[in-house]
Amino acid sequence: ALAPPYARALRDLRMNAEAAERAWAAVGLAQGFASTPHPGPHPKIVDALTESARLDPDPTARALAAYGLCLLGKPEGVAPLSEALRARAATVTGSEEYVDERVRVPLVYLYRALGLAGGREARDFLVSTASEGLRAARVDAISPLGGAFVDDRGIDAVLERVLTERDPA
Repeated sequence: ALAPPYARALRDLRMNAEAAERAWAAVGLAQGFASTPHPGPHPKIVDALTESARLDPDPTARALAAYGLCLLGKPEGVAPLSEALRARAATVTGSEEYVDERVRVPLVYLYRALGLAGGREARDFLVSTASEGLRAARVDAISPLGGAFVDDRGIDAVLERVLTERDPA
C-alpha cells in the first residue's frame, strides 16, 4: 500500500473533477511530498500517470502526468510531453513562464524532465527545439542537452552552433 499522501494524490489524479487538482496530483506523485519518502516508480503511480497522460481531457493535466512519467525515468512520458511542449511553444514568450497559471510549474522543468527520461526520442525533440524552435523554447531545451546527453557528440555540434549566435540567452 502507498503512504497516505500518495494514495490521496492517486485518487485525485483519477477522480478529481478539477483539472488543476489532477495536474497537481501528477506533480506530487512524481516529485514527492516532503513529509513522506517517495516510493519511486511504484506500479500504481506509473499506471495512473500513464493513463492520465493519454486520456485526461485537460491538456495541462495530460502534460503534467507525462512530466511525472519522465521524472520517474519512464520513456512512455516522452511522446506526450514532447507533444504538449510543441503545442505550447507557439505561445511562450519567456523561459520563466509556467505550464498554466492554475498550476505554476515552470515550463523549463518540463524540458529538464525530458533529459531525465533520456532516450533517442527525448534527445531528438530537445535537439530540434534547441536548433530551430522559438527563442524561449530553445533556451529551455539547451540545459537538458548539456546535462543529460554528455556522451553524445551530436549534442556537442548543436551546442557549438548555438555558441556562435548573438543572443546572449
